Amino acid sequence: MDDPTASALAPIRLALLGAAGLAGEAVVRLLDERKFPAATLTLLGGGKALGRHLEFRGEELGLTDLASVDFSQIDLLISVASSKVAAEWLPRARAAGCAVVDSSAAFRGRADVPLVMPGVNDGALQLASGRAAPWAAVPGAFVGPLARVLAPLHALGGLRTLEITGLAAVSGAGRGAVEELAGQTVRMLNGMDAGEPRLLQRRMAFNVIPTVDDLDDLGSGTGQGTQEAELEPELQRLLGVPALAVNATLVRVPVFFGHSWVVAARFRAPVTPAAAAAALADLPGVFLSPDPSLGYPTPVTEAADQNGLYVGRIRADTTSVNGLNFWLVADNIRAGVALPCVQLAEAMLAHRW
Repeated sequence: MDDPTASALAPIRLALLGAAGLAGEAVVRLLDERKFPAATLTLLGGGKALGRHLEFRGEELGLTDLASVDFSQIDLLISVASSKVAAEWLPRARAAGCAVVDSSAAFRGRADVPLVMPGVNDGALQLASGRAAPWAAVPGAFVGPLARVLAPLHALGGLRTLEITGLAAVSGAGRGAVEELAGQTVRMLNGMDAGEPRLLQRRMAFNVIPTVDDLDDLGSGTGQGTQEAELEPELQRLLGVPALAVNATLVRVPVFFGHSWVVAARFRAPVTPAAAAAALADLPGVFLSPDPSLGYPTPVTEAADQNGLYVGRIRADTTSVNGLNFWLVADNIRAGVALPCVQLAEAMLAHRW
């Protein structure tokens, strides 16, 4: 699903929910770049977002009030809205006969909603009847790119456990968090106090925060954050490894765009760094450093505003049997959310649900 080939398909009436956000903007750009066959594109939002305009195919499109939309006039809806908005509106869209691609966590855990990362488990899009599912979810931005890289490594050695430290860009918390970091940075570089944080838990400029969730959202007595807890079941489902054990810590860092992963993977059979590099070198959309054992990409210099996944520092874990360490970076908005949504929409259209 890496090539923009959707233009050969019959045009449909397409809508985008959450169009005014960072992910929504990225989806519109990708739809344009990949020549998605949209006969019409309706951008949906509410409140202050209704004054926004986005460019698509050389035209400025305004947002349509979500409260007034007739979903029966839409063939396929891509949603990059919050879980709260998705939980309220996506069932209404489905009831009106609209196919749905959802990036939120609202329905990812439901057995009747396929969880699909393009290039990892494309077959999950098919229902028992052999028809494409009219409602599918993409994994979280920390899960999808990681699953894409892990899938060929699992095929080599059979994954047993994962230790993950995820370094989260502030754009994962939305446009306001990006603006908050920028404002704090400017003030501090001018000798001023950073001011009180508004959207993030602590001052973000020149700092790190050892959680990406609000403290009130931390898991029930486990000490896990919500997004940390999502990694294990989503990776198990995507990779088809129900016994896979995942221990994850997510840390917010003062980077605008681009998540990073520090991964220690343990396998049932040996997976050498050379074999891992060879497997990843053949994977479309994945890019290795010239010397993947020594070289390394960074979220800012390689990944920002790119579709690719960038891997480096592949090396043996000397503390465990059949262990492998590697470093991964990817644009959390574009590669982590927008591209999987558009690719999944292309796949659903190709199957003519």
